Amino acid sequence: MDSIRAQKSWGVSPHNADAECDVLGCVMVEPACLDTVAGLLKPEDFFDADRRVIFEAMLSLRSQGKPAGTRLLADELERIGKVDEVGGYEALTELLEKVTNAAHVEYHCRLVREDAIRRCLIQQAVSVVERANSKAGLEELRPMLATLAESVIDIDETTNRASGGKDSSTGAGGFVRFPVEALPWPLDRFITEAADALRCDPCYIALPMLSVLAGAVGNSRVVKLKRKWSEPCLLWTVIVSASGTMKSPAWALAKEPLDAIQSAAFAEYRQARQQYDQAKHEYDAAVQEWKRSGRQRGDAIPLPLTKPVAKRYLVDDLTVETLAPLLEQQPRGLTLCCDELAGWFGGFNQYRSGRGSDVERWLSIHRAGPITVDRKTDHQCRHIPRACISVTGGIQPKVMSRVASNPELRDNGLLARLLVAMPPRRPKQWSEADVSEESDAAYRHIVERLLSLDLGADEHGNPVPIALPLSSEAKEKFVRFFNAHNREQSLLGEDLAAAWSKLECYAPRLALLIQLVRWAAEGYTPATTSAVDEQSMDAAIVLVKWFANEAKRVSALLGNGDDSEESRRRRLAIDAAEQHGGRLTVRALMRSRAGFKSADDAEQTLNALVAAGLGHWEQSSPGKSGGRPTAVFVLMESASDPANDSDTTPAPNDTTSTNSASGEVSSVSMSDDAAA
Repeated sequence: MDSIRAQKSWGVSPHNADAECDVLGCVMVEPACLDTVAGLLKPEDFFDADRRVIFEAMLSLRSQGKPAGTRLLADELERIGKVDEVGGYEALTELLEKVTNAAHVEYHCRLVREDAIRRCLIQQAVSVVERANSKAGLEELRPMLATLAESVIDIDETTNRASGGKDSSTGAGGFVRFPVEALPWPLDRFITEAADALRCDPCYIALPMLSVLAGAVGNSRVVKLKRKWSEPCLLWTVIVSASGTMKSPAWALAKEPLDAIQSAAFAEYRQARQQYDQAKHEYDAAVQEWKRSGRQRGDAIPLPLTKPVAKRYLVDDLTVETLAPLLEQQPRGLTLCCDELAGWFGGFNQYRSGRGSDVERWLSIHRAGPITVDRKTDHQCRHIPRACISVTGGIQPKVMSRVASNPELRDNGLLARLLVAMPPRRPKQWSEADVSEESDAAYRHIVERLLSLDLGADEHGNPVPIALPLSSEAKEKFVRFFNAHNREQSLLGEDLAAAWSKLECYAPRLALLIQLVRWAAEGYTPATTSAVDEQSMDAAIVLVKWFANEAKRVSALLGNGDDSEESRRRRLAIDAAEQHGGRLTVRALMRSRAGFKSADDAEQTLNALVAAGLGHWEQSSPGKSGGRPTAVFVLMESASDPANDSDTTPAPNDTTSTNSASGEVSSVSMSDDAAA
């Protein structure tokens, strides 16, 4: 019970303040749409009490046959004595000014309704757990479970309404919010609070966070799928976003704990170096004295000093030649964090000289495999048996489009190894929200515990990862996922099929990471470090599905590396549609920042999206004042719902791993990752 109470006190009730305000603002802009809203929402669906009161006043006006415009709404609130409680006429005016188009009211209603269902599920689930823990009779639990089942029906109805009663398409679709709920306990709170503070999609925080956490685990653990197939805890995440978005602040927040730990390590190194320099001076004097007289007396030569080495966790060096000495000193591995990854991609072909490029070494690093570097500067050969580097950073869309057009990076599979997100651009808005001290402390505690995981040792005493197997239930889930995932892969084009082949390996990697984070969270999501269980695998599959959908979407947006003017217009049009709730008229596109000069140009671009299967046209009904119907471009719904579980799980086809004598330690290897 203590852990349940702790979870409740830590919990952040799902809600979307913007969507709630947008619903009310849409009604005030176009009172006629209140009939639609009333059919989709109830007052209790609003999380904020003041917005709930405003909606109830709107419904009261509706019952009186009056429009819910600003003046009548203010009068109604004053009549019931609530106008000052909700912030007065100024608050209503602010709601009105934030909405420019009431055509997307159904989209905003769906967001509000979905969060209301989530809150209801949380409340009901906690009640069931509390009653079950109190030894309540099974007959008493039955109606509670029936209530939960009714909430599932609500989910189905909401999803069906959102898709117009049709099955979701198998093509690329609109942006889907990152499934924060799939992540272990304190992490979802940190991401939610950070996203609210920055007013950005949670993926801006979640992707760099996943790489930071994976880097903290590094070579200490691998997940063992078969005797000859193990996957490392290693992730490469990339946010594709233009300048002026929340990419950099979000990235900085996600790596903040590792920054603090790295700074402390540098401080320790500086102190150790000062002590060493002082001792070195004394040592040099003792050696000189030994040469003058001690040698003749038969004295032993003074023992040499050990030079201190700085512990490294974070790096921003971009070439393997520079990173090799650090990897040699840090068998655990490193995390490469770059605010802009353009230099990383640009440096792959920098060091050829007849021996290949850096890109081949990075392909080996992605599976935590061996690399050998012959350094020109000091003429040393460095061999790293398990080069483990997690990568995270951002890149601008134009740069990413050029990178995607590089045939070498596409053919060798490096691009397919990236977990990419390209969230739609939003206008910046001030928010008083902030990340709480509790969330900060919980996140840092997890990073510190992951860094405390010891490495194993082979029969020669060399550091090697400790292998965690899958539980039988997790293995069953993984096999189902693998088979379904590869059936889908067989229907994809060459580039997406390559991405799918790497996503199958990311499922066990993410499951391993989630298992270890649950262990590190201590008390919130109990877990062991002896095996990866079903709960962690379920969460990993949800994340992989989200990344799969985003891979399709980004591929469509970037046009497989096409950086032409037409491709740019297509990206801008999709971006504009996403900002308008997935529905866009030709006129709205012309008014957007996309900069289309004529209605013909805008319509031609939208027609191209329809021809590509990325959307369709609908005819909107004329308003009460009459007029002609308007053609509306509707962005295709998301191909895969990340909240849905499905048959998926990978079955290997290459990789080698070497077990220690005890059978508990395994080297890292990966299925077909060495192939293009």
